[in-house]
Formats: sequence, C-alpha cells, structure tokens
Amino acid sequence: MNLRWDERLFLGMYLFGTNVLFPPVLLALAPLLLFKKKRRATLLPRLGLQRFPDASPSKGGPAQGSDKKLWVHALSVGEVLSAVPLIRELYAQIQPARLYLSVSTLSGHETARDKLEGSLDGLFYFPLDLLFAVRRCFA
Repeated sequence: MNLRWDERLFLGMYLFGTNVLFPPVLLALAPLLLFKKKRRATLLPRLGLQRFPDASPSKGGPAQGSDKKLWVHALSVGEVLSAVPLIRELYAQIQPARLYLSVSTLSGHETARDKLEGSLDGLFYFPLDLLFAVRRCFA
C-alpha cells in the first residue's frame, strides 16, 4: 500500500489513538460499562473474546467447497428488520459461500437470531474498533 506522507501521518495518529490511548480509557470506564446488563452482555464479545463464527447450528457446520464469506452488518433492531429480506435472498443466492451477520446491540442480536434462523452461517457482535479485538474476532 503506497500512502502519501499525510495519509501515513493520519493513519499513525488513528492507530495510536485506538490502540494506545483507548484501552486505558476503556479500562477506566469498565465499571460503568459493566454496571448495565445490556452493556455487560455485549462488551466481552465486542472486545474480541468471541471468534468469527464458522459453524451454523442450522446447517450443522461450515459450508463445503468455498472459502468465500459475505459479511453483513446491521447496527440494531431496525436495521436487522430492514436487512431480513436482503439476507434471506443473499443466503439463497450465494451458496456455497458463507453468510455472516454482525450486530452491535443485544436487542439486534436477539431479533436476528429469531428472524433469521436457518438463513445465516453465523451471527456475532461487531467488534470494537481496536486492533486486538478485530484480530481476535477474525482469527
């Protein structure tokens, strides 16, 4: 990747902020974040303590014959509901590729689990924008 000097500077500042400054702030705020049940339920998976799903309970395992994966993200309940027809059609059309959905909220996760059973190869919480969290999620 060939970046100009200003692009390298801003990328370096971004990586420094997210990987050096943000983790201590997150640790300081952890007691507040863990106080609410809905935050507690999503924080650890979003920190990368859950891996990218490769098996589907509805299919009994990963799709055979393809390493291709399609990832759809829906932030919350409204976006999940809006994406249901798209996801069902994609799932029918892209076989044998795998289809995954990430969500950011507990209610979005519950809605996706209820509405899209059998139409996904995996459902997971969108990882926080931290290098270690994203690496762990997709490892």
